[in-house]
Amino acid sequence: MADIAISGLGKAFGANRVLTDVSMHIRSGEFIAVLGPSGCGKTTLLRLIAGFERPDTGHVAFAGQTVSSTAHHTPPEKRDLGIVFQNYALWPHMTVAENVGYSLKVVGLSTDERKRRVSEALKTVALTDFADRRPSDLSGGQRQRVALSRCLAARNAIVLLDEPLANLDVHLRAAMEDEFTRFHQASGSTMVYITHDQSEAMTLADRVAVMDAGRLVQFAAPATLYREPATEMVAAFIGEGIVVPAEDIVANGDGSARAAVLGVPVSLRCASGEGARKRARIGLHPQDIRIAGAGETGMPARIKRLSYRGGGFRAEAVCEAAPQTILAFDLPEQAPIAPGALVSLAIGDGWVIPAAA
Repeated sequence: MADIAISGLGKAFGANRVLTDVSMHIRSGEFIAVLGPSGCGKTTLLRLIAGFERPDTGHVAFAGQTVSSTAHHTPPEKRDLGIVFQNYALWPHMTVAENVGYSLKVVGLSTDERKRRVSEALKTVALTDFADRRPSDLSGGQRQRVALSRCLAARNAIVLLDEPLANLDVHLRAAMEDEFTRFHQASGSTMVYITHDQSEAMTLADRVAVMDAGRLVQFAAPATLYREPATEMVAAFIGEGIVVPAEDIVANGDGSARAAVLGVPVSLRCASGEGARKRARIGLHPQDIRIAGAGETGMPARIKRLSYRGGGFRAEAVCEAAPQTILAFDLPEQAPIAPGALVSLAIGDGWVIPAAA
């Protein structure tokens, strides 16, 4: 296994700066996801780790050895990498077994050793009975499992995955998420998973690196991203986040704070070093918002839209105190509320986005 140290990485294509000062340390055997909107630089980061591109600034090191810098470049084939692409990258004229064993043949392993490793890898991903088939005879999920078994057979210390589920339907994606988890447990490889789908990232990864406009904005465990976003971008991007203004923030010194949110007093969570502020931005999720109970102070809002989500509704309401602010929350299927109705909303939880953000 190998850790990956990335320091001050920068890359531009002509006048287009794609990455700026990206630094992170990926622990040996860790499964991390790189998440962000289209054009944020995540695929370029993967290509720099793989060695398909050279950095303009900074460096990449595997297990303490520099593989990319402005002065040194180790080619991809010398980096002990496995790469799983979204288009599978299988040889169409080879059988499944030949695809899995090809890299082992290139490095000169004996025929017996190749057969043993290929057999073990195919057994791990439940493809033993498909060893003699061509890729064209397989489903999309089976082809992706062939790509994974190729990495298992090669025993790569680092495996890079470039949006590997992008071409699969939603039901197959769920099954393949389980496959990736089993693969990680079986291989022990350090895995870097590039995706624009946050449900994949939050489900699979030990930690998630969120990127925006070529910069790393937060690198943390999924629960931390959800509950303690470091910036407004992360707060709005993760978990159907909602960002609203707040006033008169008073920190209690224990990770909690009081504030006025849209004119209503609310208890919130905050960073341990948070101080008093006149204004701040608050990160919420639909699960944090509900209809106020009897005798509870709430904020007046009018239901704008209801969408059925199976077993319940997602409601969108416009706050009367701030017509530009839309709050989304969930209602049970039996909720006797229609679009246009006036309701009183209460906030049960929220996070004060740090001032540095």
